[in-house]
Amino acid sequence: MFTNFYSTSFFALVLLVLSQNGYTQNFQEISFPSKDSLEITADLYHASKTAPNIILFHQSVSSRGEFRTIATELQELGFNCLAVDLRWGKQDFWNKVSNETARKYGTYEIVDNYERTEEYQIEKVWPVIWKAYDDMKASLEYINAAGYKGKTIVLGSSFSAMLVFKLAADGFPVDGIAAFSPGEYHPTDATLLSLWADKTTVPVYLSTGVSETEMVEGVKNSLPNDLDIRIHYSEGRHGASVLIQEEQDWPPFLQFLNSFKSEEVEIGFKLFELTRPSEKWDSTGLHKPIRAWYWHPSDSSLTNSPITYQEYIRQINPEKNTPENLDIFKRILSSLGSEDIPEESLNSFLTKKTNIHHNAPSTKDANRLVILSGAHPIYFSSLAEQIAKAGFSVLSVPRTGIRKGERLPFQPEGVQEYKLDLLAALEHLKPEKLIDTLDISFISWSFEGVPTLELAVELNTKSYLSLDSSIGYEYGEALLSDSVLNDIAFPVIHYTGRESGFGKSLELIGRFGHHINIVTDYNLTHGEFTSLRSATAPELKNEESSSIYMNLINNILNKIKK
Repeated sequence: MFTNFYSTSFFALVLLVLSQNGYTQNFQEISFPSKDSLEITADLYHASKTAPNIILFHQSVSSRGEFRTIATELQELGFNCLAVDLRWGKQDFWNKVSNETARKYGTYEIVDNYERTEEYQIEKVWPVIWKAYDDMKASLEYINAAGYKGKTIVLGSSFSAMLVFKLAADGFPVDGIAAFSPGEYHPTDATLLSLWADKTTVPVYLSTGVSETEMVEGVKNSLPNDLDIRIHYSEGRHGASVLIQEEQDWPPFLQFLNSFKSEEVEIGFKLFELTRPSEKWDSTGLHKPIRAWYWHPSDSSLTNSPITYQEYIRQINPEKNTPENLDIFKRILSSLGSEDIPEESLNSFLTKKTNIHHNAPSTKDANRLVILSGAHPIYFSSLAEQIAKAGFSVLSVPRTGIRKGERLPFQPEGVQEYKLDLLAALEHLKPEKLIDTLDISFISWSFEGVPTLELAVELNTKSYLSLDSSIGYEYGEALLSDSVLNDIAFPVIHYTGRESGFGKSLELIGRFGHHINIVTDYNLTHGEFTSLRSATAPELKNEESSSIYMNLINNILNKIKK
């Protein structure tokens, strides 16, 4: 037996017309494609690019209009809201807004001829609902691609309150769930929601209508015991519409939402110039210079001004002048497949202030450390900033040769050279007590995959993330010794695109055994795995980062936080 979300009581909900309250509407109607290219209509209520985001999914046969009053209130409280027309809908009962996505898909006829029989549900209704789930995924991708940096809460109402748990279970970038009247609504499988709920790892807010207590408490009992779970017993009837009808439902809901607000994190940046013993670097001395880039969360009481991106450019090679380094920067962009950047756009970008503060004081406590490697720190400065905002310190050491003026050979001696450079930088950080040396994660790209994996084994790291690094290519596999592979005792995640060639070898990577997890969900080229190519270059051209890359970054942040 299944719970019917299209019942007589559903039609008996109290209607509330927005215009009667004199409500000022402050939203933009937008559209974006779903997985099957159907254009999804949504209302965007913008507050701030750094504020928390709430994606609002309506109840059965409704529309984005269900949230006109709710979203406006949330927007005034400092939240971004995206009210989405899912294709399982027709018109909301409160503001009479037509569901444009459903109209384009042809759902109206299915709604008009609705039957409560199991056969009609399976053959007509649920095929549309599963497509509506794709609309929900596309909504998450839109928020990320549009540059909204705050945490994202997905709000489901009735049937969509069931599906928001699937979003979290499937690993999409969700920071919190608000489920109004969730239940096992599928006509033949009464275990779907409980299975998804069991996989939930984010805070959950549950709201139950007056006659739904047993149903919603069943969802609560399916959630892991260690989660932050809040349940509110509403005197309203069903779904998110209780927020329209019941004023007393707002305080507990806002208490949950406010937990996702955070102060803007200031980031400190330092360039450590140090040396380590080396008889091969230069015939005039016995030491090799190392320049380590270091980002970290910073105390809020900052006295120095934020830097511009031009400061990063100057540090590419401090021995060269700014124009020379700018030429190097342009060549790097070109090598990654980025088109030429207009000079006017480049100049504007280079002089724009960031929220990065040079030589700013660190937070008092030692931070978890992420070692971010791949050719040169400039390739990943944007990613480093995002990791630092999440509360980590980030160390990145450029690739330099064994001898001055030479490239680092992709040979065993090159592997050892880069390891020695990284170890020297780590030893420099230890006395300053800036990092927790017992809690280190690695993120690597390109050749650096092999030396950092070896170092990760030696340091007994927490986790290792490979961004299409050399460990998935024949030349890298040839450099990995069996002794290193046998000593891996931590999770290794290898992100790679679906393209082949250039010696890519996912069969050889199977030598890692059960420790390796190969992820091909983010179909990027080798260069597109760098934040320089996929985040900085689009910003230079006033374009949005790709949704694929933004989803990758959210996945990376979730992995290192665990």
